[in-house]
Order: sequence, then C-alpha cells, then structure tokens
Amino acid sequence: MMNGSERRELRRMLAEPPSGERRDLTLLRPLAALLSAWYALDWLLSWGGGAVGGHILFLDLLVGAAALYFHFQFLTDMAALAERYQAEGTGLDTRLRRRRTVYVVITTAASLLGDLPAWLLGDWARWAVVGLALVGVAAAVLIMWSLFQLRRYFREEPA
Repeated sequence: MMNGSERRELRRMLAEPPSGERRDLTLLRPLAALLSAWYALDWLLSWGGGAVGGHILFLDLLVGAAALYFHFQFLTDMAALAERYQAEGTGLDTRLRRRRTVYVVITTAASLLGDLPAWLLGDWARWAVVGLALVGVAAAVLIMWSLFQLRRYFREEPA
C-alpha cells in the first residue's frame, strides 16, 4: 500500500508529469476523447441501422490504428506504473506487458482477416476470426483483472 505522500505524488505525476515520466498518459487524453466520440456516434447510428465506419477506407484505417496505439500505449503506461509501485516479486508489470502484446496482436490479426474478401479466404477464415475473437476476449478479461490488481496499490486507506 502507498502512504499519503506517495498518493499525492502519483496524482501530481498523472496530472502534470515531470519531463519524460509517464507523459504519455496526458497525451492520450485527446485521443481518448476522439475515440470515445467516434464510438459513441457509431453506437447511436447503430440504433437506426447505420454505422460511422465503412464509408471512407482511410478514415477507418486511421481510427483502427489510433485505437491500437491507444490500447498499446495505455497498457504500456499501466505496466510502468505497476513496475514502480508493485510489491517486489509480484510480476504484475510483466503480466500486463505480455497481455498487452497478445491483445494487440490478436486485434490486429482479427481486423486484417475480417477485412479481406470472403472469396479470397474461404470458410476457414470465419472460424479463424471466431477463434481470434475468443482469444481476444480472454486477453481483455485478463487485462481487466491485471488492472484491478494494479488498482489495489492506489486505494485510499480509511482515515
């Protein structure tokens, strides 16, 4: 557990990080806002049977790349925080990095397979996408579990 001064230092670091120290977290804020707006609009349009994506290939690729970058960088920063604040020998940082890599690779592979024409791949591609999706969901659940473990190091202690 962290004491009060360490928690204040972490909050200050996340709000205004010193040069070179988890600065990427603050840089991810505008990207998170843009991706949130994109996915919220897509969700709203889905009520009427529409979609934001699928109209302009370059925009779809840009949003997909931005989402991959966001997840990779966010999880990298969370692993760095785990490395700094975890109990010795826990290995949470290593697990986060490994799970981050699996998630990004699976997401990329599923996206690539899903965008290729069906006549080019055949029936096996559907099963491959389903398998990749299941592995991706499992990786996402394990990442969430790791983030909840990381959260324990920053809990407020009762006064």
